[in-house]
Amino acid sequence: MKLIGNKSEFAVEYQISDIPNMMGYGKLWIKDEFYGTNQDLIYLNGYLINLIENIADAISLRLSKDKTNNNKIYEHLQKLSIETSEYLITSSTFTDNFVGYKYREDEEVVLVWKIRDDVEMIFDDLKDYTKSTILVKVNSQIIKEVLNKLKNEIKKARA
Repeated sequence: MKLIGNKSEFAVEYQISDIPNMMGYGKLWIKDEFYGTNQDLIYLNGYLINLIENIADAISLRLSKDKTNNNKIYEHLQKLSIETSEYLITSSTFTDNFVGYKYREDEEVVLVWKIRDDVEMIFDDLKDYTKSTILVKVNSQIIKEVLNKLKNEIKKARA
């Protein structure tokens, strides 16, 4: 697996297994927590890049002061998602076992997610995944840098 970025901040871990179709494996690392599984074959140029673009495009949200813990924020975003999908992290098969939301606070993107408990975990890296709600904040510029580096690496692999 190759790594772009820093797992303790924001990184993408990936491996290209089929260059002509740009398929392979990948997952995101945010503040030493991972999102997705690298055991599911995906279109890197589609699913993986689209996931990072979706996160980078987070829109601003100001939460009231009573939304102070991870679970309250998650529940609030879950309620908002009934009316709009703007805060939902959308991606694909390699993240199907997660429900996640994103929003922007000034120059930071806030990500809050948890693993689904209504599906069987078939991927080894998800079987012991925490059931807690995870909330992390990352500078939006770092996300864009990792995204651009990944796009460049995929372009080079195709050349």
